[in-house]
Amino acid sequence: MLQGFSIAGAGLCLAAVLMLFKDGFQAGVDLQAYLRAGDALRNGQPVYTTGVAQGLAFLYSPVAAVLFATLSWLPGWLLQAAMMALDIAALRYVLRSWLWVGIVAWYPFVWFELSSGNLDILIAGAIVMAWRHSAVPLAFVSFAKVSPALALDFKRWREFAITAVVLLVITLPWAGLWLEYVQFLARQPSITGTVIAIPWWIRLPFALLLLIPRRPWTSALAAIVAVPTLYWYTSVMLIAPIRLYLDGRRQ
Repeated sequence: MLQGFSIAGAGLCLAAVLMLFKDGFQAGVDLQAYLRAGDALRNGQPVYTTGVAQGLAFLYSPVAAVLFATLSWLPGWLLQAAMMALDIAALRYVLRSWLWVGIVAWYPFVWFELSSGNLDILIAGAIVMAWRHSAVPLAFVSFAKVSPALALDFKRWREFAITAVVLLVITLPWAGLWLEYVQFLARQPSITGTVIAIPWWIRLPFALLLLIPRRPWTSALAAIVAVPTLYWYTSVMLIAPIRLYLDGRRQ
């Protein structure tokens, strides 16, 4: 029976891929926003122009803008395929079996993540990796949604800090972009139609309380609770604290 679920789940993942062929295989809606920001940076145009309540919004830090500027010249379909492959690899890494990848693929928001090119599944993978192997990927994704830094295992703070400093140095030629980024975030509404209607400043104290036990799964959950803009599909990141909780019970 479970094998059947796995096969069906793989079919659903394939369905998410096929959805992209409706208008031609191209970058998903979120990936398009990232690549547009990268194009804008390379061409000397404003990066932070479209707000969270509008389409193709780029809400990430200048580090992310610089990184996507190095990729935006590539074909959108190629980057979308690469993002999907990374998402599936991250799911396999977190869940530890293809069987569970198939089961989790039944969750509708997983289809959205696969087809949109969003970073949430990769963030979940980076959170788990920070407690298993390395905090370097966590430093990268923390410059996207900030709160993943809360999931840091303090034993790995040096590699996290070194990676963060290197990424900050890379942005020095565009240092003024940081002020634009802060001003842009300050202008964004706390509630929009696709966002869970609990403002960030209300969720933050609960996230900080989750850090007190200093357990892997509570730290991972704190990182999700404190995400500045909490969309419904952000819930796919819950695979990280669930995985870390199960890992803790096995020890």
